Amino acid sequence: MHWLFGGMMSRRKVLPSRTPIVALVVSEQDREVLTSVSRREPLYVHFVESCEEACAAANQLNAPVILFDRDWPGTEWRVIVQSLAASAHRACVILVSGVADDYLLRELIRRGGYEVLPKSLRADNVVRVLKLALFYWASVPKAGRIGEAVGK
Repeated sequence: MHWLFGGMMSRRKVLPSRTPIVALVVSEQDREVLTSVSRREPLYVHFVESCEEACAAANQLNAPVILFDRDWPGTEWRVIVQSLAASAHRACVILVSGVADDYLLRELIRRGGYEVLPKSLRADNVVRVLKLALFYWASVPKAGRIGEAVGK
């Protein structure tokens, strides 16, 4: 029995004491909410100013979660989500959006994303979504991520 469960446990990822979260978010108010959440929870929110910087920071920090604002200027969210979700460690990409419906969620998942977080951000909702994403990221092997199961 120990051999069976011991093997399963060794494949799980262990989160550091302050988990890095990469955030590409437009609204200053939403940034403030994320900052306040990081003060209360064992999170380190690393704000970036471009999609390229988000990819680099996510890989450098081995961030399990990336928050991407659907309204980021000059971007096509579908392409960016797909790119961010393809990180080496398969981060959970959460789309921050003023629209949050089933159609958008299905489209996001097809692109390899994890969840839609409605704007304007509320601390309790952010904490709930981040905790679920972190649990998911830590418990699912790389090859079992949502986008791969659906067939990006």
